[in-house]
Amino acid sequence: MMVLKKQIKIVVTILFFISIQQLTKAQCVANFSYTLNAGGNTSFVSTSTGTTLSTSIGWVYGDGQSGSGQNVSHTYTSNGVYSVTHYLYSSVPSCSSNITQTINITTAPTPTCLLVPSFTKTYGPGPIVNFSSTSSGTISGTTYQWHFGDGNTGSGISTSHTYTNNGSYIVKLIVNNGSGCIDSTSYGIWFFNCTLSANYSFSQVGNGVVNFSNTSVGASTYASYSWKINHVPFATGATTNHLFSNGSYSVTLLVNNSYTPTCIDSITQVITVSSNTCNLSTSFNYTNGASGLVNFASTSTGTNSGMSYYWNFGDGFTSTSGPVQSHNYSNAGIYNVLLKITDPTNPLCVDSLMVPVNVTSVPCVANSNFALTQLSPGNWQATPSYPYNISNAIWSWGDGTFSNTLLTSHTYSPTGLYTICLTVTVTCGGTSTSCATYSITRTSSNQSMANINVVMPQTITGINNNSAINTENNLLIYPNPSNGNIFLKSLIDTDISIMNQLGQIIKTIRLNNENNYTQYICNLAEGIYFVSINTKNDLKTQKLIITK
Repeated sequence: MMVLKKQIKIVVTILFFISIQQLTKAQCVANFSYTLNAGGNTSFVSTSTGTTLSTSIGWVYGDGQSGSGQNVSHTYTSNGVYSVTHYLYSSVPSCSSNITQTINITTAPTPTCLLVPSFTKTYGPGPIVNFSSTSSGTISGTTYQWHFGDGNTGSGISTSHTYTNNGSYIVKLIVNNGSGCIDSTSYGIWFFNCTLSANYSFSQVGNGVVNFSNTSVGASTYASYSWKINHVPFATGATTNHLFSNGSYSVTLLVNNSYTPTCIDSITQVITVSSNTCNLSTSFNYTNGASGLVNFASTSTGTNSGMSYYWNFGDGFTSTSGPVQSHNYSNAGIYNVLLKITDPTNPLCVDSLMVPVNVTSVPCVANSNFALTQLSPGNWQATPSYPYNISNAIWSWGDGTFSNTLLTSHTYSPTGLYTICLTVTVTCGGTSTSCATYSITRTSSNQSMANINVVMPQTITGINNNSAINTENNLLIYPNPSNGNIFLKSLIDTDISIMNQLGQIIKTIRLNNENNYTQYICNLAEGIYFVSINTKNDLKTQKLIITK
């Protein structure tokens, strides 16, 4: 009996272990389904089999995030393809299973992309071109890819590239902020490795004409050429001709390979011109006749039958009739007479001479008349009849004050009845005084002062009544009249001589189109001056009035 009980116990034990072994071998199988929702949200449902209450259920969503539970949802922030893994695990009973599916997310919101790509370039040194991104809307982690147009690429926010061949290239920059925010831009560049060496040849072809020809090495098809004589530009182009007077000159050629601004070179050579045949020397004599008549005759040398003659008789009248002239002066005095001779066949063959001529065969008349006009209440204008040969003017305002200037102004306080006198002196020594009595009124009882301004008469021959001397828009001398300080502007090469009323040169100035606006003359004494303006193609004389 005891043996039977023992055997039964062994059989039960064996059956229990067999049952336990069969339970531990039970299998779980992972599986799942999913649904795409709006806004990138996705619902996952576990359809696994063989799970128990002790089975752990987990998810890996493929975007770096994970979760747990039988039925879950997850929101993707970017569209794309993701590998989602669903796994099962338990220790008792032992169970382990997983499955991976690829899903395509198309409902995620598109991120805002504010990317605007751009870049700059600089040349050098040598064949190197430097590029730098100036893109806006970038973020941390933005990547930059460069395509240099010659088959090579680069990366980084800034980069450099060495080109081996001259030519034009399309450079492209691709900027990537990630998450689909990508944009690009392309610029065309012209690369030219500068090996420029400026040079030129020249030859004298006769009568002052010199031919210049570019012989530079390394100039591009698009190169520009600029020629200068003594630093003053005179021509452009690869070849040019220029007419010179005899003498030595520094001639500079500047070459610029236009599409590569750093590729510039120049050369300066000194040339000596001796082929100009002009031997002109201007001179003339004159004789005084009766009643202001003066006869003039050129005694110049080096002239020919085709010469042009220009006479300025110093009183505002001119003539171009030839080498012999007669002129009637209406008033005695000293007049600066100018003769300029030009050879039309040789524009550089020009010479001139100015001589002071004292006219004594007519009376010396000084005109001191003036008129006073009220422009508005409290504002008056005095207009004198100044003669051409005036040398001095004195205004007596009738209130015990005086002004010893040609152009002036005066203020009355209080207003009332005043006798105004003008005394004029002319260069031949004559004087004249004119007086008139005026009632100088004001606007109202509240106004305590009245003003008078003296202005230049508008009908005096030869006096420039504008605010400046303007010669064919090439030369400007201003202001005129002046207080002694004047400015000179020239758009062409100009020689200027300033003379007093005796014909004595007190100042000479050389202007050219490189230093216009820069000449300034100060502290000229009060009086009347003559300005001789001598350009390559013309010679004129104007009157300059200094009042203080």
